[in-house]
Amino acid sequence: MKLINKIGEYVSQPKFRYSHTFDVLRNIFLLRESEKVLVNAVEFTGSNKIIGDYFEFGIGRGDSFILIGMTMKKLSRKFPLFKETKLYGFDSFEGLPEIKDIDKQPSWRKGKYKCSKKEILKKIKSAKIDLNKVKLVKGWYD
Repeated sequence: MKLINKIGEYVSQPKFRYSHTFDVLRNIFLLRESEKVLVNAVEFTGSNKIIGDYFEFGIGRGDSFILIGMTMKKLSRKFPLFKETKLYGFDSFEGLPEIKDIDKQPSWRKGKYKCSKKEILKKIKSAKIDLNKVKLVKGWYD
C-alpha cells in the first residue's frame, strides 16, 4: 500500500510528466473501477470508429466529464476522430433538487454535488482540455 501511495503522490505533482508506464500504473492503481469503465468506453469508441459527440447529464463536480475529455485528448493521436468530438455537460450547477418520495436515500440531500459552472470551467481549463470543444448547459431535466 505504501508503494501505491508513493506512486499516487508522485503522479499528482504538478510538474510530473506523463509517460506510458506511469499512465498504465495510474490506470491500474489510482483509478476507481467506475473510472476504468469510462476510460475503457472511450477506447472502445475510438477503436470501433464510433463518431459523435459526448453528452453527460448531471456532471456534479465535473470529475467524470474531465476524465472523458482528458482520455479523448490523450487518445486523439491514435484515434483522430476524437479531435472533432465536442463535450456537452448538462447540469443545474445547484446540486441535487429537493429529494422526494421514491428517490429519497440517506446519502442524497438537496444541494449535494453543487459546483458552479465557473468552478467546473476552471477545472476543465487546468486539465488542458480545449474549451472550444466544451459546452456546459445550465438547466434541469425530469
